Amino acid sequence: MYKRQTPDYAFICTLWAAHANMFDEFEVTPRLMITAPFKAAGKTQVLKVLQNLTHNAVEGRNVTEATFVRLGGDHNLAYFMDEGDRVFKHENSDMTTVLNIGYEIGASFFRCVGNDHTPTAFPVSSAVAIAGKNLDTIMSDTTLSRSILINMVKAKRGQIRQKFKKKRHLLRLQELGRKLKRWCDDNRTDCGNYEPTFPDTFEDRDEDNWTPLVAIASVASEEMGIRAMDIALAKCSMAEELEDDVLIRLLRDTK
Repeated sequence: MYKRQTPDYAFICTLWAAHANMFDEFEVTPRLMITAPFKAAGKTQVLKVLQNLTHNAVEGRNVTEATFVRLGGDHNLAYFMDEGDRVFKHENSDMTTVLNIGYEIGASFFRCVGNDHTPTAFPVSSAVAIAGKNLDTIMSDTTLSRSILINMVKAKRGQIRQKFKKKRHLLRLQELGRKLKRWCDDNRTDCGNYEPTFPDTFEDRDEDNWTPLVAIASVASEEMGIRAMDIALAKCSMAEELEDDVLIRLLRDTK
């Protein structure tokens, strides 16, 4: 199992926020899935923190497919969607389709528009972070393959030294967000041009998902780059073990 959850997940989320400030520099923009099987695990709080760290952030709880299509491709937005287990409940919905298409930079969603029903392409590339219960089972396999998963656990009593309070922490978060944006503006070209070297055992889709985060960490420092790569390897190895375990159980049950 993946043992280093809390500090490494915080590191991943910070790298993802940096990527959301300049996602158009990369080939894809991995979706960030913040999930837990129960309430009160801090999913919404993580989403709020990331939203205040990210430039051009949009509160996406009530975003419809039409709004997503109209806004997303024009403004390089980062959407932060809470209650994703409700929004993406049906995997064949237009919202799911747009979410999957927008993963690839420069991709478009086609709609027939006007009285003549003219086929029209709408650019839909946007960074998207989603929080919700059981997203690892509710979201379609296509969406999950384009995502980095953050599995939240409920804190034990006394484990959190200071709870997030808007009045106390918001200004500090916004200051950190401005510093992060400034760093991204100064280093976006280097980050976009950086090509991490992944092991041959890495799946192509996993490599696509992790390239922006590992690239950003590597440009920041060699130590951070090594740490990001180690986390990526550990996360993907755990996912493969879980998948193998499911297949083994299926074969055993079939027998």
